[in-house]
Amino acid sequence: MRKHSFGIGTVIFIITFALTVSAAEAAFASEDNGQHDNSYLLDGVKTEVTGAQTLNPAVTENVTPAEQDVIEQNSTYTVANLHIPAGAVCYNGHFYYYYENPDISWDKAFLVCYTYNAHLVTINSADEQAFLEKQYPGTNGWIGLRLKDGYWQWLDNSPLEYTNWCEGEPDNLKGEEGYVHLYTNMQWNDLPTNDTTCHTGFYCEWDSDLVTYEKNGLFDGQISDEARKLLEEGKGYFYGTGPEGFDIDKAWSCFSQATDGYSGEAWYYMGRILENDMRSTNDPFIRAMGAYERAVEYGCQKGWYGMGDMYRRGLGVAQDPSKAMQLYKRAVDMGCEEANCGIALLYEYGLGVDQDYYK
Repeated sequence: MRKHSFGIGTVIFIITFALTVSAAEAAFASEDNGQHDNSYLLDGVKTEVTGAQTLNPAVTENVTPAEQDVIEQNSTYTVANLHIPAGAVCYNGHFYYYYENPDISWDKAFLVCYTYNAHLVTINSADEQAFLEKQYPGTNGWIGLRLKDGYWQWLDNSPLEYTNWCEGEPDNLKGEEGYVHLYTNMQWNDLPTNDTTCHTGFYCEWDSDLVTYEKNGLFDGQISDEARKLLEEGKGYFYGTGPEGFDIDKAWSCFSQATDGYSGEAWYYMGRILENDMRSTNDPFIRAMGAYERAVEYGCQKGWYGMGDMYRRGLGVAQDPSKAMQLYKRAVDMGCEEANCGIALLYEYGLGVDQDYYK
């Protein structure tokens, strides 16, 4: 075991279930507040969801009794809908995200990933290890390997066919080090679960089967018939194809009401109205980003496309073509073919993009 010091702090995890307040009220409490909630992108671990589903049996069926105790003792950490942060990176159909938090124990990190229908990362090959080193250079954090029944096993039950231990590790010092983190040069080292001094965070991984589930629309079965009707009516006003022609205020009204019925696509169209400043309101670009984030939260992959446009155009955020490309690629990966238009625009206008980033 190797040690260095970081400050000790407190981590509070809150899962809030927005069952009584409409989605529109939650994100747009007033026409003038200009605020949006992007807390589900994880500054700590807070999210608003409308329900809970368990989508990760490969992990949940493989937990140890101690890990199950962590879940049961923290009953408010209910498994939420699938949240993949906008900054996550993709490799072989899986998504990865590094959360910086030097104060978190292994079991709490395990729980955070579990909460987001992910798991602490599994590293199955030298290529996957190299990918993480490229994406998160100089980081060290908890991964999903731990001692179970006397053997090193991955949380997702993958066979342990590749290892990258630091020299002399694992040593299971004093019989207390049963949990693994990336350490010097991102090699592996074992620690006690409650160690908060030898790591800087943790890595979550979302598996391809879960991503496929999200592509199919996590909330599709929860969208009310009334919300679907309002969505189509709003599109008629938005595109001018309805019997009353173009009317952006009526479109907004329809979309706003449709969000009460869990329509992620309605959030997307609200974002488009705000992004293009089609309706008089304060801080339209900030609120547009919030609408696109909420669209993704409610299963509409077009939200990634909308966020990509915000970064491509530099609206409410610093212009960042690489970030825009990342978001466009995410949208396409999740089934939103329209996002290819955004990718084409990046190349058409010669905006700088690292073309090797996604290889």
